[in-house]
Amino acid sequence: MKWKPSDPTRWAHLNLEDPDPSGGMPKLARVPDVLAWALVLPGATDPVEGIVDGVRVELWALADVLPDRRVADVLFMLGRRLDAATLLLRWTDERERLPMEEEFDEPPRSPPTEPDEDSDQDPEVTREIPSEETATKEPKEPNGEDECDE
Repeated sequence: MKWKPSDPTRWAHLNLEDPDPSGGMPKLARVPDVLAWALVLPGATDPVEGIVDGVRVELWALADVLPDRRVADVLFMLGRRLDAATLLLRWTDERERLPMEEEFDEPPRSPPTEPDEDSDQDPEVTREIPSEETATKEPKEPNGEDECDE
């Protein structure tokens, strides 16, 4: 199945008015719209993600002002869990492409190097393919002479 982003109309799926681009309350707001507007982080494109992002921001703000580092560390960990949950939500909803294992099996490709403009060298590197004779030949001794059993 080829990856494609999902339909970005989750607001409508949840029976909510589209958010106002200015960040204000939607013009035709009803009770659910008012609650969503109060809970969703401003600028969010998705109401569920916007609520999670809002909670994460609040946790990090609290962690920054707490003098007890142990409690602050717990709040940071909760924020990381929300990050992971948000990413899983995006993958599940196909709003972000899920990286596949096959993509990581290949070694990273290095960019091709371009020859210097002043160089007369041919940019293509060629190597000789060993013939059958050279491929089956015994390796030479370190001094460069073949070992003989004479």
